[in-house]
Amino acid sequence: MKAIEINKKIPVSATKDSVTFAHVKSLDTPGSHRLHLNNYVEVYIFVSGDANYIIGDECYELLPGDVLVITPHEVHVPTIKNECVYERYYLLFPLETFSEFSYDPLSPFIIGNEKKSPLFRPTGKVKEKISEILSELDSICSEELSDNSRLAAYSLALRLICLLNDGFATMESGYRSEHTASTPDIIRNALLYINDEAGNISSVSDIAEKSHISLPYLSSTFKKYVGVTVGDYLRMKKIALAKKLLEAGSTVTYTCYECGFSDCSYFIKTFRRCVGITPNKYREKYLKIGK
Repeated sequence: MKAIEINKKIPVSATKDSVTFAHVKSLDTPGSHRLHLNNYVEVYIFVSGDANYIIGDECYELLPGDVLVITPHEVHVPTIKNECVYERYYLLFPLETFSEFSYDPLSPFIIGNEKKSPLFRPTGKVKEKISEILSELDSICSEELSDNSRLAAYSLALRLICLLNDGFATMESGYRSEHTASTPDIIRNALLYINDEAGNISSVSDIAEKSHISLPYLSSTFKKYVGVTVGDYLRMKKIALAKKLLEAGSTVTYTCYECGFSDCSYFIKTFRRCVGITPNKYREKYLKIGK
């Protein structure tokens, strides 16, 4: 099976922290994607493939045209169920993107997002408009970007955000549960437990004990359905919690122990590997954004 490889990742605005547009089509297999945590708001649009998407403690079964809005606090990973051609678009919006605007259109996705579904399933004219925007962006980004074309691409990104704001605002309260994929109870319970108690869990053995199953069985089943090890998932959830605490102004030392790390040096090293900068630099950067 041979896929046509598309891997296009283009900054579409000329600002210091530019918005990035990407169109990716690849031949993927189960376990080919790593768990990650963003430093920006990601708008992801699924095109095709045999894939689900895990965000936090939920697993979403994807249909063509589905849109996911993923915040910097959400651990996430696409899970490929069978070898397939996997195609998707995504746009990356740094948190500073609209800092000079009187209204930040990203705020509805960030503030209180834990209670909202990250998935929007557009239909009818809204789905057509989103498809048209993506096609135009793809066309513009197929050539070298001039100042005018960057401006045109940026305006298309804004149009997309406006459409999604309207779409998410009209979703019903039961939307999340209606669109989650079926997963075994032990995986569902493990995800919920890690999501709620990440800072209090010292090892994966705690999760197995809480789930009343053996550690080997938990490990193998978790890897099968989530695509990553339970240890990697727990570690990333601790870092997601750390980001929230640092953004609220907590010290690095307090954050370290509150997230269940027993050694500050190890915490700093792990945070830097996952986020790209040290906890202290992340804290300073976010507090500066919030001013």
